[in-house]
Amino acid sequence: MTALRPHALPVACMLALAFGMRLLFWNWHEFHPLSGDEREYLAQAITLLQQRQYIELPLMRPPLYTVALALGILAVDSQLQPLRLLQAVIGALIVVPIYASTWLLWRERGVALLASALVALDAALAAATTTLLSETLFLTGMALVLWLLVLTERANRRGPWLAYGTGVLIGALILVRSVALPLAALALAWLALAHGRRAGRWRAALLLALALAGGTTSIVAPWTLRNLVMYGGVIVVDTTGAENLWLDNEPAGREAAKAALYALGDDRLARQRLASARGIAAITGDPARFVAKAWREARAFFALPAFDDLRTRRAIWVDPIEVVLRLVLGDGLWLVLLCAALAGWWLAPRGMVALDLRWIAVPWAAYLLLTAILFHVEPRYRLPLAPLMVGHAAWALRHAWRVRDARWLAVVASVVLALALAGAHRDYLGELRWLAPKQLALAQAEWALQRGDLPAARSAAEHALSHDAHSAAAREVLARHALLAGDAALARQWLDAALLAVPDHPLATVMRGVVARQQGDLAAARRDLAAERATREDLQTRLWSFMPRIATPPPALVIGDGLDLGWIRGCFPAEPDGSRWTRGAAAVRLTRPAGMAWLVVELDAARPAGTTAVITITADGAPLAHEQPGAHATRLVVPLPPGPAGPLVIGIQSDTRRPRDDDPASTEGRWLGVRLISVALVSGKPVR
Repeated sequence: MTALRPHALPVACMLALAFGMRLLFWNWHEFHPLSGDEREYLAQAITLLQQRQYIELPLMRPPLYTVALALGILAVDSQLQPLRLLQAVIGALIVVPIYASTWLLWRERGVALLASALVALDAALAAATTTLLSETLFLTGMALVLWLLVLTERANRRGPWLAYGTGVLIGALILVRSVALPLAALALAWLALAHGRRAGRWRAALLLALALAGGTTSIVAPWTLRNLVMYGGVIVVDTTGAENLWLDNEPAGREAAKAALYALGDDRLARQRLASARGIAAITGDPARFVAKAWREARAFFALPAFDDLRTRRAIWVDPIEVVLRLVLGDGLWLVLLCAALAGWWLAPRGMVALDLRWIAVPWAAYLLLTAILFHVEPRYRLPLAPLMVGHAAWALRHAWRVRDARWLAVVASVVLALALAGAHRDYLGELRWLAPKQLALAQAEWALQRGDLPAARSAAEHALSHDAHSAAAREVLARHALLAGDAALARQWLDAALLAVPDHPLATVMRGVVARQQGDLAAARRDLAAERATREDLQTRLWSFMPRIATPPPALVIGDGLDLGWIRGCFPAEPDGSRWTRGAAAVRLTRPAGMAWLVVELDAARPAGTTAVITITADGAPLAHEQPGAHATRLVVPLPPGPAGPLVIGIQSDTRRPRDDDPASTEGRWLGVRLISVALVSGKPVR
């Protein structure tokens, strides 16, 4: 225990940093839809729980992530956010084995701390925890394997037991993602050679290797035997490798190959044999085509995925802070990690192990690159590099500058090659040369609009447009400038041009709806304002301070009728029935009539029978009423204190509830306040 005390505080700090980073993405991605693979995994896990039966997915995958997901559902919930939060916790735990293994290698707290900081701050790792895919569990398991391997190599009497436990964990990783199969061979060979060299006792080293192999086999073999019995042939784990070999190399495209595989039904052995034969034939039958494809995938492997995503999906709004983190701590950290790891692999000392860990790390990296070339590249496919890169990368960042020998020539050559491959994928430097001034000009335009300096806003927006002639954002800023200047027709022209440049741009679409509402074209306004549902941006907050500068609020609003956006805040997007749930603290901006006025609020607390909601109503922050309506729709009539005619902000604050807590069969996992139907300010006393 005394030996652990010096490390407790730094490890705790890194855990807090890692979890905080993952919580940010957990919050940002709350309403992200599930991908096809995620839906399949979740449905498979729910089926396993409900029917007590494991049903293969259309494309066969290893079973253990589904089992882990089912256990997660039992532990927390089947709703996405609790499951994602559980994955955030698992993902944050990676810093512990990374710190421990790095410390064991070089006995330098600074290097261990830096290695754990690299994985704690990695935006790609943090974002991966918000997907119901196997990467998070796999990566934390890989880091733990690395730690156990170093412990086992240095152990004496406990060595065989540690080796067996390491083998069990490797076997579990293989059943999470079969890509780990070569990791078992690499770990086995490294452990045997390292221990044999250290102790000079090759019989003991062989015993460790057999223990590790036995642990791995004890986990994988039952599943292989199950496949043998069920399908009549050897399928070690799954058919993913064989099927992807064909899917990703078929000249007619993935869908054609997939249709042929599905035509074989559940005969997985036949599908494996067919896919292997057709995949090899597709590669050998047209080598030139495969070389071109391999070159494309090799470049993509070293690419900057956050930059590519933001440039490709220009209609998708992303929180500015998330953009910065993805670019700086995603793409930027990837470049730092890549260059530093290459330097560390060339320059770092062996450390406290008898055989250098590069004998695992370098072949593993080559294997991942090879599979990417054979199949296809997705950003998450290179995440398994991290556990075997960060230790050497951290050492290089601390010590590489002290090395003075010819190995630096190899470092420079390796780094130049890797950066050249990334640059061959996309001209990042060229695009940054015009993107950076454009983004700076847009930020200046936004600032000028906020402070009311219209000439400066127009000049900055036009400057941004000069850097990017296809910029929808610059045209949208010019549209808001025109609205503030009182020229709705010009604003409409700018917005039409923005949507011509980037179709379905959500903010430009909504702003066009605002203009249509100003011009009395209510049908067009409803159609365009409905784009609020197509974006994750909080357009209610964004329009809240802008709308009073271009229009007078109405005296009454029918909430969720398609025309309320801009005059409300703190609500969820409209429901199909034309109402909105509040998030607990909502606000509505209206115009108060002259003389005595009354506030009329129609809402539905929608609480379980026998319960009430607790609602506080305010006017410009001053308390008006404290109500406890029942479970059903309610019409509240509240007198306003004397005051002048003009804009008035009505606040509606309530307790929140999650329907799933009241009804386990409910699929509604949001925390809901009350359902707002209408809010109005009237001069005559209304009938209750």
